[in-house]
Amino acid sequence: MRKQSQLDPRWKNIKLGTGNLSIERVGCVITSYANLADTTPPVVNKYLITHKGFSNGNLVIWSKLPGF
Repeated sequence: MRKQSQLDPRWKNIKLGTGNLSIERVGCVITSYANLADTTPPVVNKYLITHKGFSNGNLVIWSKLPGF
């Protein structure tokens, strides 16, 4: 498994959740979770968006993450 970074140029500029901040700036939770789940931050971000997993735009609702 390759460790993902929130600074990765492939996704660092993607907006986290429905807010205005990017994964690069505030994506540590979804990036850490992506590492644990062997996926990528954009996949986790999309999952949380579609499952109403953010409050106030970009605050992760932990209970919406599978396994938490």
